Amino acid sequence: MTAACESRILISLLLAAGSLASARPLRGGPSTLTGAAAEGGAVTATPASLEWKATKEEGVYGYLVYRSTDRNGPYYRLGHEIVHVSPEPGEIHSYRFADPTVEPGKTYYYYLDTIATTGVKSRFSGVVAKLIPPP
Repeated sequence: MTAACESRILISLLLAAGSLASARPLRGGPSTLTGAAAEGGAVTATPASLEWKATKEEGVYGYLVYRSTDRNGPYYRLGHEIVHVSPEPGEIHSYRFADPTVEPGKTYYYYLDTIATTGVKSRFSGVVAKLIPPP
């Protein structure tokens, strides 16, 4: 995790139905996430959405999202685009990434990396798990 993103990180994993898993970083340590199983909402193409808030983004260019079907990996980057840091003024910025490729009845694991303006990639979050409810 870069020094620019050390404090006040809130990461949530939501389904369209509104189920939530969230986490806050440990003081002086890496971010840790805890997951919660989704409740109800049987759908076949429900995207999982990864949402997070960040402060102190000086020197951060953007974020990369990774996913696995096993907590121990391997993890693969989702999408080809970088989630760019907000150009808007303000101390706290909110971000969202939708994963439309999830399948009902499976558990997925996600984490985030930052990309610095210097091109250096760093771990931004711990791992969050999300169970997509079966149809």
